[in-house]
Amino acid sequence: QTPKRPRGLLGDSPESYDAPESKRRRSFSEEKWETFLIPHGIVNKLGGSNGDRIKKIQETCRAFIHISGDVDSNCRRKVQLSGSKSEIEEAKLRIYQYMQEL
Repeated sequence: QTPKRPRGLLGDSPESYDAPESKRRRSFSEEKWETFLIPHGIVNKLGGSNGDRIKKIQETCRAFIHISGDVDSNCRRKVQLSGSKSEIEEAKLRIYQYMQEL
């Protein structure tokens, strides 16, 4: 019988018994989180078609990016990044660069 994949705090974890090293997540103690706000009006442009830009940033930076569906009273949406400090900084830089291009 094949062992089941472990489950993380948010459901399925990329960690598994057969996952390559590059796909495994670091331990919870190594994981950093950062949250910032972006204008609601640019979220679709920032994501690109089918979220391709965000996916590309996640793949190149190895940071996890989540953009909240909720809009605050100032028409902003929350962006949450997780990963190592350097992964988060790189992802933030790329997001800000895309925002400058829009």
